[in-house]
Amino acid sequence: MRHKLARQETAIKPLNKGVLARSEQMAETMSLSLWQVFLKGILKRGLIHILLWSLVVSANAANWYVRSSSVGSNNGTDWNNAWSLSSINWASVSAGDTIYLAGGSYGVIAPGKSGTAGNVITLRRARSTNAACTGASGWSSGFDATINASGINIGALDYLIIDGVIASGIKVLNNDRAVSITSGSVGVTLSYIEIYATAANGSSSQAIYMTGCSFTTIDHCIIHGVVNGIQGLNFSDCIIQYCEFYDINAHGTTGHPNVNYLLATVRSTWRYNRIHNNDALGIAWEDGAGDDLNYLYGNVFYDDTGAHCGIESDSNIPRLGRFYIYNNAFINEPATTINFRVTPAGGQIFNNIFWNSPQLLANWSTMELNYNFASGSAPAGANSIGSGSNPFVNLAGKDFHIVSNIGAKFPRNKGVTVTLLNGSTSTVDVDGIARGADGLWDIGPYEFVSNGPNTNPVIAISPTSLDFGAVSNGSTITKSITIQNIGGGTLAGAASVALPFTIVSGGSYSLGSNQSSVVTIGYSPASSSDSQVVTFTGGGGATVTLNGYRLAFLPGNTFESYAGNITAPFVTNSGGYISQPSETTVTTGGQAVYGFTITSPGSYVISANINAPGDAANSLYLNIDSQPSDPNMIWDIPITTGFQPRVASWRGAGTFDSPQFVPAVFNLTAGVHQLILRGREGGVQIGRISVAPYSTVTPPQNLHVVSGF
Repeated sequence: MRHKLARQETAIKPLNKGVLARSEQMAETMSLSLWQVFLKGILKRGLIHILLWSLVVSANAANWYVRSSSVGSNNGTDWNNAWSLSSINWASVSAGDTIYLAGGSYGVIAPGKSGTAGNVITLRRARSTNAACTGASGWSSGFDATINASGINIGALDYLIIDGVIASGIKVLNNDRAVSITSGSVGVTLSYIEIYATAANGSSSQAIYMTGCSFTTIDHCIIHGVVNGIQGLNFSDCIIQYCEFYDINAHGTTGHPNVNYLLATVRSTWRYNRIHNNDALGIAWEDGAGDDLNYLYGNVFYDDTGAHCGIESDSNIPRLGRFYIYNNAFINEPATTINFRVTPAGGQIFNNIFWNSPQLLANWSTMELNYNFASGSAPAGANSIGSGSNPFVNLAGKDFHIVSNIGAKFPRNKGVTVTLLNGSTSTVDVDGIARGADGLWDIGPYEFVSNGPNTNPVIAISPTSLDFGAVSNGSTITKSITIQNIGGGTLAGAASVALPFTIVSGGSYSLGSNQSSVVTIGYSPASSSDSQVVTFTGGGGATVTLNGYRLAFLPGNTFESYAGNITAPFVTNSGGYISQPSETTVTTGGQAVYGFTITSPGSYVISANINAPGDAANSLYLNIDSQPSDPNMIWDIPITTGFQPRVASWRGAGTFDSPQFVPAVFNLTAGVHQLILRGREGGVQIGRISVAPYSTVTPPQNLHVVSGF
């Protein structure tokens, strides 16, 4: 039993590492876009609301079209044959596809399929500025209108984006539970959605209910008129950013109002939000242990009413983890701003403004406090400032940018550089202005800039590299790059690249502030390995690295493992096999790609001569014609004595010692195909490989001779 438990732990580690890698990648690659709400029409930079890891569109990614009522052939291929929301044929939708929704009235938006980590499924509001919308047959300018829905139900699905594109591009009116993301969901993003109620249904009136999910992003959403803004239970690695929360209160019910009710959140980030005019608990952790590593920075709390409005914890929590509270502003808050009723395990409170608001209450002794600014008595910390002068450009007008004054009673240049625990620095403010641009950090959510928000065009590119993978000789595949003007003015420029890569469409662009467009790149291989750089002009310029290679098609359907296109950390060994030295995830493991031809369509299996010497060296990933996924496409190999033949299986919904698909059967059409192997555990040695017709009678594997019989 000890042996089996150790094996289970080994099997889980790669998934966790992959999840953490995606988290770090998201944190490192997110750029900021314009925030257009609030301050008298001043354009402000914010997040590029489409997650960068989701923008690489695979060669076979498709666009689909939905209207409030189905029309034509009801197959979703264009506006003339659009699906209705309820008639979407999810069997036709693949990872990486985009579903465009015309403006109109809908019921509950409930996706029916998950995407993958590299290819999310996107449901996006139709826009007249999007060529994928206007170029589809049957386009009407009337489709560029608000989507009004009665709810959003993600359930436990993964890797989805629901994108309203512009402020309140999607509106959800629901007096009970408007949005639901439930246990097991990974990698969901909600952007530019307004969620509200007109007649709150007691304590169950929740804008967003999140439980047991991870890597969820709530971005540029507006939440109001409810009893509970976000109710989040047992989630991890989630981000709530550039959102507005207001008019959250009991609304005449017996409910307990919370801007955000949270329990057991780990590595959550709350940044660049506006929280105002509520009569409710603020961002509040309640009812249970398990909270840790929660970040809150760049938020503005103002003009709330009631007893508890800022950052809170309840007294019935047995243990609080660490909290890091940086560069927020609490303005005209009547009662509390930061109030831990249970002492946290640690953390920091730096660079915050407390204006006409109480400061900290009890139980912060385990945290570092310094470099804070207050209108009243000085907060704790040798470098904090008390009895400060009005630091705001226009307090009455809710313009909370700070004035240019540098002095003992002003927050400019009085902050400290903050480094997050993962080693990264929160380097920009709400507007996307670099902190410390004049040498020192400022206190508060806004960094002072002499000329105000940037009015020059600034180019942002995502992704910053594209890998086309293996492409057969004479074929061309395409991938997409998104350009956005995250500055002001007009971003005018062009994209260029040398052969064998080409600009297929979108090579010239002229983008106003916060507008985006797509450049499509084509690749037809010229050699065994090709690499070039796309150059983008305007707005400071940018480049994207491109890579691809020609797929070599092998004679017959039995071939040596080293004869394919081999990518590190796979290496070819003198014994005629490939292997990798250590354990990896599905995205970081070695890759081996083999082109082969099927003459007779039918069902096929993969077999290989393999040395899988032990419990920690007997698995890899495999698939045909697309990248394998984790954990469904893990091949858990019965342990061998030296090299022995094994037929591939898939773990599916099973376990390492009881896979679901034995063997893994592939239904292949006549023509060319690709077998893709990805390394998982180190020390697995892969020899000769065969693609053979499937027989319902499969030879037994892993038999042993027992003495005495």
